[in-house]
Amino acid sequence: MKRFKNILFFADSSEEITPALRRAVQLAESNHARLTVVDVIEPMKTPDEISSRFDIDLSEILREQRKQTLETLSQSIEQDEDHLDDSLVYTKVLSGIPFVEIIRYVQSGGFDLLIKMARAPAGISEKGFGSVDLHLLR
Repeated sequence: MKRFKNILFFADSSEEITPALRRAVQLAESNHARLTVVDVIEPMKTPDEISSRFDIDLSEILREQRKQTLETLSQSIEQDEDHLDDSLVYTKVLSGIPFVEIIRYVQSGGFDLLIKMARAPAGISEKGFGSVDLHLLR
């Protein structure tokens, strides 16, 4: 059986350890694979008045906050799984259209497996797939 060497988990704005993330960790452990926890933020334009007055970029602030959340999640994983090798869990925040950026990252990063918690569209049964899920499946 082929072993996974490079696993990508798409957090999709989650701030907690989900069953899908636990499964990704288990697979990484059993295969001695690298696990990357990634998320994608959609770019936002900072209004000119705010940008010039306060010299801030809202996209960059959002990216940094999401990076901190993923780092905290990664530390929780490492504490939860004492036998998980610390050096095998990485975090990354991408910017753009979520499914497009994930597909690009999978292709450029040489990942063997992509794991994402299925998310139903608002107002539809939890057994369905959301738009991002369907794009990734295709």
